[in-house]
Amino acid sequence: MLVPVFYVLNGLLALSGLLALWLRSGEQRFSLSLIQVIAGLPLLAGEYLYLAYHLEARAARVVLFSEVVFALTWLAMAMRLRSATLSGERKSRISILGEIGVGAVVTAGAAFFLGYRLVPEISASILTFSNAGPAYFSSVLLLITVFYAAWRLEQFWRSLDTRLRWEYKTVVVGSFLVCGTLIWSSSYRLTYLAVLPKHVLLLSALLPLGWGLIFYGVLRHRLLNRKIFVSRKVVYSFVVPSLLAFYLVGFGLVSLVMRAFGLQMSFVLKWLFLA
Repeated sequence: MLVPVFYVLNGLLALSGLLALWLRSGEQRFSLSLIQVIAGLPLLAGEYLYLAYHLEARAARVVLFSEVVFALTWLAMAMRLRSATLSGERKSRISILGEIGVGAVVTAGAAFFLGYRLVPEISASILTFSNAGPAYFSSVLLLITVFYAAWRLEQFWRSLDTRLRWEYKTVVVGSFLVCGTLIWSSSYRLTYLAVLPKHVLLLSALLPLGWGLIFYGVLRHRLLNRKIFVSRKVVYSFVVPSLLAFYLVGFGLVSLVMRAFGLQMSFVLKWLFLA
């Protein structure tokens, strides 16, 4: 009974992005994305909790679709961090319309392929997917989006002065917690092409924690619809790109060895550490 409700709520979350067309300033559009994230995180966590206790194809489809919608919302928030600052560029309505159009195409494609082309298999309380299928590419989209958001968040944090860092601290920490959680989830899914109930149960616990930090920071310091004063000097992100490079090399090497020789990840990691 809850699956249609989840689809409706995700559709409303996606349609709320159209409000950006009527918002004039960058900080207003960033506030809209922040509100969408605050609304989308509990929805995604609730769907993970539902999937943990109802491991079936219908529940898996709505969770994967919700991940795509949330990934687009998370991406919009990361992209609008720049326009929310004094040094950011003002976007024209045409560029905003283009972003909305791309998001609409991705959302419609996800709804079609995940709804009609995804055929997951359930065995021994494990949900498995085929290689290079809709679930695989939705996980790739989620992984790329979250990494990009983490990179923009680091740039944003390093550009803030001491006073603003204190105000945005819980929002940034909560956002990084969400990024780390979704990176781990999508990485596991890309490696094993499977979803375990205990993993989605853990996701349903970690995401509300990140949501609580974000919501507390926004409410406590009144961060909606305000100018963000940042340093005008060029700020380079170092930590996230370094972790991304290390992750891609390590994850790619481990996955390649696993697929080539049919080995378990624990054995491959032990072999790499000993080497």
